[in-house]
Amino acid sequence: MWGLIGWSIWSDRQAAFERGRVNGRNLSAAFAVELTHTIDTINGAMDAILRRRPLGEDGQLNLEEIERWARDVPVLARPTAFLALVGPDGESIYINTGRVGMHVDMSSKEFFSIHRERRDAGLYISVPMHERVLEKDMIHFSKRIETADGRFLGVLVFLVPPVELEALYDRIDLGQRGTLTIIGLDHVIRGRVNAAHPDGALGPGKSVGGGPLPHKLAAGGYGSYFRVSIIDGVERLFNYRRLETYPLIVDVAFDLEDVLAEARGHARTVTAFGVMGVVILVILAVLLALEVHRRMLREIELEIERVQLLSARALIQEDQAQLSRVNKELLAAAERAEAASQAKSRFLAHMSHELRTPLHAIIGFSEIIRESAARIPGSAAIIEHASDIHASGQHLLELINAILDISKVESGTEHLIEETVDLTDIIRGSLVVVTGRALKNGIALRADLAPQLPKIRGDVTKLRQIMINILSNAVKFTDMGGAVTVRAEQPPDGGIMITVRDTGIGMSNDEIEVALQPFGQVDSSLARNFEGTGLGLPLALRLVELHGGTMRLLSTKGQGTVVEIWLPPERVV
Repeated sequence: MWGLIGWSIWSDRQAAFERGRVNGRNLSAAFAVELTHTIDTINGAMDAILRRRPLGEDGQLNLEEIERWARDVPVLARPTAFLALVGPDGESIYINTGRVGMHVDMSSKEFFSIHRERRDAGLYISVPMHERVLEKDMIHFSKRIETADGRFLGVLVFLVPPVELEALYDRIDLGQRGTLTIIGLDHVIRGRVNAAHPDGALGPGKSVGGGPLPHKLAAGGYGSYFRVSIIDGVERLFNYRRLETYPLIVDVAFDLEDVLAEARGHARTVTAFGVMGVVILVILAVLLALEVHRRMLREIELEIERVQLLSARALIQEDQAQLSRVNKELLAAAERAEAASQAKSRFLAHMSHELRTPLHAIIGFSEIIRESAARIPGSAAIIEHASDIHASGQHLLELINAILDISKVESGTEHLIEETVDLTDIIRGSLVVVTGRALKNGIALRADLAPQLPKIRGDVTKLRQIMINILSNAVKFTDMGGAVTVRAEQPPDGGIMITVRDTGIGMSNDEIEVALQPFGQVDSSLARNFEGTGLGLPLALRLVELHGGTMRLLSTKGQGTVVEIWLPPERVV
């Protein structure tokens, strides 16, 4: 019992970790895309300024052009706060809060020296640095300014508050202690926000090197790890992803308490049941010990009183005889149940042959009578009667086949004949089967099949039976002028999703439960508006489950029904 409890707790914990990893990967990917778009905007605005040559060939500032750009920067390169120019000697030339009169020396700053020494540095993103002029921490986005022949003229700098790079955090809930961190490839934090510090004041500029985060990470690479944060000491599940085009890593972290909250609640519940089981066993053991003690005293009394011993022995023998009779009766009952089960199997097999053989004969003879009577003048009544016999025979044969099919599925004797299947061909072929009835009722059939839908492994006959049953049901319960749409696609989980949507009469939730039961009829009155045995949907459901998939009905009364069939990724070739 405790082994099962331990396995259940461990499996729930692993499932919680996996859910956290999946959510973290998805969120880190979303943050990475958002951050890439933001930096693309900044990079594009910087390139536009550089194409206009903010510094002439003589190194002089084109002030009028720069001031025009400076006014537009907050709009064109959001979230850029300020624009600055640094000359080739490392002294600031211009910042759009006004001209810098004291000519701050920035020659020792890495965002300047890297462009002075390297022409191929491209867009450089610095660690957050405190700006005395602006009185706040800023990330410096910088690019080299040079002449046509490659002579170094200076550096163009966009200053961005770190918290502005994580604006998407405001729209996504990471929990009370979840964090969003932007890290450079040098493992220095560029920005970090959480619920307690939405302004990003805690963490920027600190190094997370020496931890589980890989030192070399390919563009677009991602992963996850557990760690106690060096910033605030909280143990978290970290999910990181490197941007495709920039040397930054987005790290989404969930508080481990939040990740494991549900699993720990389940563990407490299961453990409580285990403790209760142990208590019950202890109580039973105590009662058993008391019973043993009582019997020992009773045996001493029986030894002293021989008459009572003989009487007790007689009673025991009588009880044994009664138990023997009961055992024989139970064995006989078990044999009768087994015989009944075998009789049912023989009955189904026998009835399958006995009913199908005459039905095939009736159907065949009714076709012969109908075709023969067609050549005899004045035999319209005979043709009509023969057609009725043929239709009734076909209906009865379909009913018997459906009953036998669902009996085999429910008894576990049905099996799949698996092969590689083109699902597109099966869907189109099934649509052809119901086209006649759809045209007769004025119902539009539409197919929206994903291009290059992968093939699957399954039973062709049973997959076709699933589609025909569902499509027939949809056409049958759709009014004149309505539409039935079939959609097939491959969702992100790697499986196959088939959706059949109609504009028919629809069902309530209670009626859906009835429709999925064998012989279930939503309209159970004697004068039903729609014919049928109530086996189509239940048989389709069981055949889908036989393929390892699921089938779900979504319906609203008077607004139509949606049937969703999902086949697992293991079925995809």
